[in-house]
Amino acid sequence: MKIQGKVHVSVFLLMIFLSVIFVIYPVFFSKSGVLVVSVSEDSACQESLTEGSVITSVNGRKVASVEGFYQEIEKRGESYNFIVDGNPRMCAVPADKELILEVASLKENPIIFGLSLNGGKKIILKPIGATPMGDVQIISDKISERAKIIGVSEFKIEAGDKIELSFTPSDESKIKKIIEPGIVNFGLIQKVKLKNGVSTIQLSESKYEFQVDNGTVVFQGSSFGEGDSLTVDGVDFKIDKIEANETDFLMNVLEDGDIITALTGSGNSNIFRQGGLYGFMFQVELTAEGSEKFEKVTKNQESTINSLGEPYLKEPMIVSIDGKEFLRMPVSGSDAGQKVSRLIVFGFEKDRKMAEDKMATLVAFLNTKRIGELQIIGEEQLTRDKSFLNMSSLGIFSFIVIASVVTFLRNKQPLNFVVSLGVLTLVTLVVVAASIFKVVLFVAVSSSVVFIILQKDSFKNKLGYLTVFTLFLVSFNLFIIKVIVDNKFLVGVLLATGINSILFLFNNINIKKDRLGNLDLYIVLGLGILLIVSFFAIDSFKTISMIGAFGILVGLGFSEQLYEYFKKG
Repeated sequence: MKIQGKVHVSVFLLMIFLSVIFVIYPVFFSKSGVLVVSVSEDSACQESLTEGSVITSVNGRKVASVEGFYQEIEKRGESYNFIVDGNPRMCAVPADKELILEVASLKENPIIFGLSLNGGKKIILKPIGATPMGDVQIISDKISERAKIIGVSEFKIEAGDKIELSFTPSDESKIKKIIEPGIVNFGLIQKVKLKNGVSTIQLSESKYEFQVDNGTVVFQGSSFGEGDSLTVDGVDFKIDKIEANETDFLMNVLEDGDIITALTGSGNSNIFRQGGLYGFMFQVELTAEGSEKFEKVTKNQESTINSLGEPYLKEPMIVSIDGKEFLRMPVSGSDAGQKVSRLIVFGFEKDRKMAEDKMATLVAFLNTKRIGELQIIGEEQLTRDKSFLNMSSLGIFSFIVIASVVTFLRNKQPLNFVVSLGVLTLVTLVVVAASIFKVVLFVAVSSSVVFIILQKDSFKNKLGYLTVFTLFLVSFNLFIIKVIVDNKFLVGVLLATGINSILFLFNNINIKKDRLGNLDLYIVLGLGILLIVSFFAIDSFKTISMIGAFGILVGLGFSEQLYEYFKKG
């Protein structure tokens, strides 16, 4: 049999291989270790330890419990060797930082490979102080709106005298963020040089004298230390730093009440790339009072010229949330000292996701405004009824395996089937038992691609082999990562169903084949290539691509016309 005739058989072998993996792994194998639920923005090793990863070893010692893991990482200034998702990761923690992350036992949050639904978590929140029930509902609505803006994939919120918020473990870090008060301030640094302990504060057209005596600022007969605030002509000046020759003030330019709304446009128009960084940019619409405050505080502040010859204030605008610095951005010289109705807010991060998350967080707080401080008075783990989904999943894969068996027997190739199934069983055991399989897989992939390229076939045939082969590699990720049944999963199923429907349509419509030629093949290959590109190029499409690729493999396997096409060569 020519290699073309084996493509149909190969597709079914791959289908059986994946099906066996999905079915036996959750049943017969379990993993020790802890699941990373959330990682703080201030934590070290953020690139090595990410949400959803599984840590099984720290410095050569197996992680048996959550308590054991925290004991291993409690020291600062240490270097750690982790085994994360089966791969070694090394991380050095600086002396001034620490690992700040939340982990959970795998027994409490089991990872089931293949089709599964994660469990959930519920927290019960209560406003601090006496709060009318109507205000609790308003807080609940604001939390709900924040969750949608920041991109919490699935949550449920109920409000009475308390707020009950249910969510998936992967969104816990976002949930903790959106239940904060969310008080946004825009401030401007003013650095003041001292001469003999005396200098002046510049505010609009006026200057106000102050003195520094023994590490304190003396203003209009009152003394202030670092961190204190003094009021000058209705504007708050926070004393940021006091030194012998210089004092730094943080002037309050805008508060969230001075902003009507944040205007973000649509799609990804707010995200851009500049150099090696990703930037975000949006506008905020100011109230009349906000415009006046901006004019007053930024007028006559020291300015400079950037490398492009554009004027900017010498000191940056500092955006803080709940008193913590969140963003620094320059202020254009053309805006300074003017009653602007809109202000451009922008910043840069090292990758696109960080830029998107930072913009979403700031927009969420600006558009919902601050909420009262909340106290977590209760937590509980949620379990979902997985029986229907698990039975459906096993039913689908069982159907694939049975269909494969019937197809092989109908083609009078029982020996091939028995031998192939035996080989697949052996390979499956190797996969779940030894990490060396990754090396074997790499060698197999490399040799297979070279083999296909060297075949004396037309470019069209080579394209068909490579597409089927690469689709398998994409769908193989279903084995090495967990898959959650969510909106992306359903889109992947819909995509695969649509592509296979197109294939079925062109196989069965009553029209001359010489007019269509192999149009259905071209459609499947074209969409398959698009799917592959989206998997490697667009991070948010990985789940869609994997599910879609698996579905397309089913379609390729059951396509009689495709089988005959390859068989004839």
